[in-house]
Amino acid sequence: MGLTLAVFHADHMLRGEESAGDAEFVREMAEGLGLPSRSVRIDVKREIEETGRSPQDAARALRLEALLDYATSGRRTASRWGTPPTIRWRRS
Repeated sequence: MGLTLAVFHADHMLRGEESAGDAEFVREMAEGLGLPSRSVRIDVKREIEETGRSPQDAARALRLEALLDYATSGRRTASRWGTPPTIRWRRS
């Protein structure tokens, strides 16, 4: 099948240190699963100020742009990708 999985995380920079903690948690989880990962920071507040978009629309647009950039960068040639609903993992 030739399926390769990778983890992508977008920090929307809306919750300060808590957002940074989420990024680290995702990195550690991906590493534990043996999956490559990338975390990016996207400035949703700036996008809202510059475009007048709603927070949800601004976040979605920036997240998709960053995901597409990741999916097609380097040696990746993603022909299929998915974005699951938000999953909340409980930290131990």
